[in-house]
Amino acid sequence: MGVIPSPELNCDFNLAVFPNPFNDQCRIEYHLPEITQSDLFIFSTTGQLVKSFEYLPAANSLVWDATDQRSRKIASGVYYVVMKSEGRAVQTRKIIFMK
Repeated sequence: MGVIPSPELNCDFNLAVFPNPFNDQCRIEYHLPEITQSDLFIFSTTGQLVKSFEYLPAANSLVWDATDQRSRKIASGVYYVVMKSEGRAVQTRKIIFMK
């Protein structure tokens, strides 16, 4: 599954990542206009899935500690945060991790 930022499907959806760039951890805040199943994925620029957060509530935030699915620190570089609702990408944000 490759990651190519796609047009945003819902203008009422909010997704913010800060600080950006980051070097230890970042906060990802999101809000959906209605209660729905949401998943958040972090991909490398090559399209490799780095981390996933599934079944998220409609409005919340989370802290990502720059680790992959196996709790290993990721390499410095550019990543994409992709929020999906009901299986469709609704917003994508580019983030930069710097060690």
